[in-house]
Amino acid sequence: MYTGSQTLASVVATTTLAAAPRVQVPGWLGRAGTGAGELLALLGIVFCIPFAILALGTPIALLVRLLLWIGGAR
Repeated sequence: MYTGSQTLASVVATTTLAAAPRVQVPGWLGRAGTGAGELLALLGIVFCIPFAILALGTPIALLVRLLLWIGGAR
């Protein structure tokens, strides 16, 4: 039972905030790997943009269509 005069012990977990060391690959293989990673990131961005436009534009277009239908416009 806690009477007010006792102090509660706190347990603090120790964590490391340092990032893991990068693997250094010398020569052309390292440059090719970096280039492939950059290309994959670029392709991800390029292919993501149309889906983002559809995800945002479709609900807006449907809402406008609903409001026009409610208003009696064609």
